[in-house]
Amino acid sequence: ISVGTNLLIGSDLERLKSELENISAGKFKKGTVPPFWDGRTAERIVADLEAFLS
Repeated sequence: ISVGTNLLIGSDLERLKSELENISAGKFKKGTVPPFWDGRTAERIVADLEAFLS
């Protein structure tokens, strides 16, 4: 993952623990804003799910 701040952890619980400790210590991935990002993805997903389920 080269854009944004997400991390792909997988099922490695030790890596998850390590990354959570890093985040708590203020050591987290500095990312750039993805192209076309508007911060409203969750709203669109909820609207689509509501339409699909109704």
